[in-house]
Formats: sequence, C-alpha cells, structure tokens
Amino acid sequence: PIVPSIYGHNPSLQFVHEDDVVRALIHVLEKKAKGFINLAPPDTITLHDVIALSGKMRIPFPHWFAEPMVDIFWKLRLPRVDFSSGFVDYIRFPWVLDSGRLCNELGFKYRYSTRETVEIMLRAKQILP
Repeated sequence: PIVPSIYGHNPSLQFVHEDDVVRALIHVLEKKAKGFINLAPPDTITLHDVIALSGKMRIPFPHWFAEPMVDIFWKLRLPRVDFSSGFVDYIRFPWVLDSGRLCNELGFKYRYSTRETVEIMLRAKQILP
C-alpha cells in the first residue's frame, strides 16, 4: 500500500515494452548495425507519477536514513526487499537513455510510450482497471 521514495528526489524513468524490445532487436539485426545501441523510448515518466498511477501512497525518506535501512532489510532477507542499498541511487537520480541512434540512424519507431508501458504493466498486475 505504500511506496518509499527519497525526500527531495523525483527522477525521470523510462520503461520499454517487451514487444518493442523484440522488435528493436530484430530491427537492429536486419540493419546489421554495429556498436552500442540504447534501447528505451524517448519519453520519460517521473517516479512520483508512476507511484500515483499505481494508486499507492508515497512515503519519502531522507537519503541518510534510507541507505542503512535498506542494507538492514537486505541482510534480514525481508520479503519485497530484493535489492541492496546501491539501488537507492536509482530512485534518487534520473537514469535516462538516449535512443537517438536507434530511432534516427536506424529508423526504428517505438509502438509504446513509457507511460503506456507503465499502464500496461499496472493493468497486468491488476493495479489499474
């Protein structure tokens, strides 16, 4: 019912639909592309928006408190805490990829936006109708 967050932080996130992953991999192979290619839709959604869409209550914690608590929960192997304190930075700072090469150079078009992917995921988990 609650989702922890880090006080003062609302990072931008990207979510890629599994169908777009498969389509992009096939597209890259067909184009015989070489080198690194980022795979993420060009749009983003904030962590707070994802939590709001899920209908959960966001509880912010200060960073100095969150990291040691996550480590304690991790060491105790508490349910639903399947990450170490290193993950805390993922909910503090944005991690956004530039998929310009895939889209501009190789001509790939995403079918699903980040927001649509989040909504599909929440419906699959029966959080959204």
